[in-house]
Amino acid sequence: NWSKLDVIASYSQFYTTLLNACYGVSWKKYMVTGMPRNDFLFQSDGRKILASIFKQDFHGKKILFYMPTFRKTIYGDANGSRDINNLFGFENFDYLAFDHFLNEHRIHMIVKLHPLEESLVAKDIIEKKLQNITLLTEQQLKAEDIELYETLNAADLLITDYSSVYFDYLLLDRPIIYVPVDLEEYIETRGLLLEPYDAWTPGPKCLDQAHFEQEIIRNLTHPETHSQERKDLCRIVHRYQDGNSSFRVWKLIARLMSDDKREKA
Repeated sequence: NWSKLDVIASYSQFYTTLLNACYGVSWKKYMVTGMPRNDFLFQSDGRKILASIFKQDFHGKKILFYMPTFRKTIYGDANGSRDINNLFGFENFDYLAFDHFLNEHRIHMIVKLHPLEESLVAKDIIEKKLQNITLLTEQQLKAEDIELYETLNAADLLITDYSSVYFDYLLLDRPIIYVPVDLEEYIETRGLLLEPYDAWTPGPKCLDQAHFEQEIIRNLTHPETHSQERKDLCRIVHRYQDGNSSFRVWKLIARLMSDDKREKA
């Protein structure tokens, strides 16, 4: 299917190389425009949108976004070994203690999972009656006609494991915490495009709850921590670091349409 495409939008030559490691089409198809969805990071009011979706006021609170990569494909293959019923995969993770920690420090965490995994976690969060952890679902976004990236700039800090969402979040130069609890198993089952893992992930790596909570406070208090690492990687991943990718893509579309008309004439 990728080989049938005429043009593929890309972030940079570096990103083109990563994409082509996966899909292997002609390099001539790639055009570096930036990605239109990232314009939302610069232009939307994520906090206001979340408040509308959840009918909840987040004034005075820090917001965390937890966005891990998907663990099972549509074909049933497993990626890594993290237990989906354990939110972060930490050994002896205590939901209630973590919820209390968030409440004590006036923090709210939004969990956004792959749509195939939402139902597996939603029941767990609801039954535990957690006050400071909320699941953001595809159904909620569709009901409000909202694109996920319209909400992403609400996050003061992003938590992930291997998801490429952190590439986009680099544009905000805000803290990122990684929870690679099953790194070796993930490498064995799915593999990584970039190794070594530590060299390409500008932020602390947490494997237990105590360290995780420490790093949340440290990075919210000192968001400049790891900032230079984030900026260095951002320059590699993104040729453009602005909110004008939609404009560049539209100019490209207009040029292609114009060229097509001339050829037909």
